[in-house]
Amino acid sequence: MYEYTLRMRSYYLTRVDKEYDMHLQAWLNHQVKAKRTKGSSKNPKQEYVYKGFGDFFNYEKRLEKVDISHKDVTTEQKKMAVVAERVNKREEVQ
Repeated sequence: MYEYTLRMRSYYLTRVDKEYDMHLQAWLNHQVKAKRTKGSSKNPKQEYVYKGFGDFFNYEKRLEKVDISHKDVTTEQKKMAVVAERVNKREEVQ
């Protein structure tokens, strides 16, 4: 019964993550269509806030942010990685 409860919790958490992704996509669709008024009140013009994809999403900057240097890994994180590896291999954790 315990395993069933864990699996159901995992299933529901996965669903919440999918819903989050859908709502994030809807928000991004809204943001990318954003316009601002430019010019005088007599001759107003609408222009897109983001002129290109690079203005909207900086791919290189995100890659740098995600890149984890091994120098930044603490001793505690290394220990936790070893424990996770043992659990994944089904070894006994001390």
